[in-house]
Amino acid sequence: PEFKLLRSIRSVFLTGRCCRQYYGFISDRLSKVDKYLNDVEAKDIRDGSRLSDSSGAAISKLFYHAFHKLYQIEQIGNYEEPVVQLEDGSPERDFIMKIRTTCPLTGDFLPSALLSKANSMLSAVKKLQMCIDEERKDKGLSVRLCEVNIDKVRAAMERVCFMNLEKTQA
Repeated sequence: PEFKLLRSIRSVFLTGRCCRQYYGFISDRLSKVDKYLNDVEAKDIRDGSRLSDSSGAAISKLFYHAFHKLYQIEQIGNYEEPVVQLEDGSPERDFIMKIRTTCPLTGDFLPSALLSKANSMLSAVKKLQMCIDEERKDKGLSVRLCEVNIDKVRAAMERVCFMNLEKTQA
C-alpha cells in the first residue's frame, strides 16, 4: 500500500528540476561519446567498425542510456509520466536494443550519425517542452512546477507513517 501511495503522487516529482536532471544526464552521455569519437578521430579511424571492442561497447552503452532517457524526457515534456521499461516491440525499444546489440556500430548506427541524431532529438525535445509549457500557460492550464511541492510529499509521507502505525498497533 505504501508503494501505491507514493506511486500515485509520482507526477509531483516531474518538475523543471527533474527535466534539467534528465537533460544533464543525456548531455553527459553524449559528451562522453563525443570524447571517445574525438580520440578515435585523432587516430584517423572515425569509422565505427574500427573502434576497439571496449570502446565500441562503451559507446554503445552510452548511446543506449542517452536514447532511453531521451524517450522518457519526451514523455515528461508532454506532461505524461515516463515509461521506465519500454514496451516489447515498440519502435523505441527496438531502436535502443539494436544500439546495444549492433557491434560494431556501423551503417545507420555509425557513432557519428547516432551522436548527431541524439543531439538533434535533445534540442527538439527542449524546444517542444518550452512550447508546450507556453501553450499551457496561455490556455490557463497548470504548468510544471520548478521544484517538488514539498507539502504534497510531506502529506503523503504522513499518510504512509500513519498506515504503518496502524499496522503495528493492530
